[in-house]
Amino acid sequence: MYSFSRKGTEVKAIHLWLVFFSTMFFSPVIGQTMFWRAGVGNYLFTTVLILLFIFPYYQWFQGRSFKKICYILPALSLIAGWSSENTSGGGILIVLLFMFTGFFLKKLPFNVWQFINLFSYLVGYLFLILAPGNSLRTASQMPTWWLKLSIFSHFKFGFVLVTKSLYHHYLLLIIVLSVLSVLSVYVIYKYGVKEFILPAIWLIGGFSTIYALSLAPIGQDGGRSFFGSTIFLIIVLLNLLFIILSQLNWKTRRIPAVAILIFSLLLAVGGLYKVGRGAVDTPYFN
Repeated sequence: MYSFSRKGTEVKAIHLWLVFFSTMFFSPVIGQTMFWRAGVGNYLFTTVLILLFIFPYYQWFQGRSFKKICYILPALSLIAGWSSENTSGGGILIVLLFMFTGFFLKKLPFNVWQFINLFSYLVGYLFLILAPGNSLRTASQMPTWWLKLSIFSHFKFGFVLVTKSLYHHYLLLIIVLSVLSVLSVYVIYKYGVKEFILPAIWLIGGFSTIYALSLAPIGQDGGRSFFGSTIFLIIVLLNLLFIILSQLNWKTRRIPAVAILIFSLLLAVGGLYKVGRGAVDTPYFN
């Protein structure tokens, strides 16, 4: 649903193919996040909850009615906020960006349910980050010299580690995002910059969620803790890709069509390879 930013987009088999294999190929350590029992609970399931929390705000931003069910979502919002330190924080940022751009750019009126669910989510997030177990775990895992550093020193040290992880483990994803962004310039020229508000929101949320790990004591190695933020970036990738696909005339523009076909086949091969590796890793973690 999040991948199709344009209203009235006809979902075809190629779209579902790209969504599935993009997720399999670009998601980090899928054996530990999608197949491992503890990983599913800590990463996959919590990311799904956060995406469900974002969904009504996304619908509101798109001008769709979503009032009837929104008043029963505070319980879900509480659990979603109380799930993952960096991904839950990214969810707050994305929702605030939806509300800000929807109100000021689209002139959409706010609704009571938006503030009720956001408050419930923030309460859950505060329960998460203020839990006494966090400081106990940090004290047991980190050396004494690290505990004596200032917050700025922690951020500076973690920022370098996160950037190195992005370069070593996610360079291909960043390159693909960059290429699609360049190719999308034509669509901006034809339809205006508003076409890219949604991808921009997910992009800001994705990278902010990643670099929030700069303040964490551990987790900057590009592994499981990058899962939620990578899902946000995959949504950006698919948004840009489907915007470009919607402009292709498959009968007259064969070169772009062949390029998309080759890209989808490479994604499938890479995705199946990642699934195989994850299946091999899973028994060791279980």
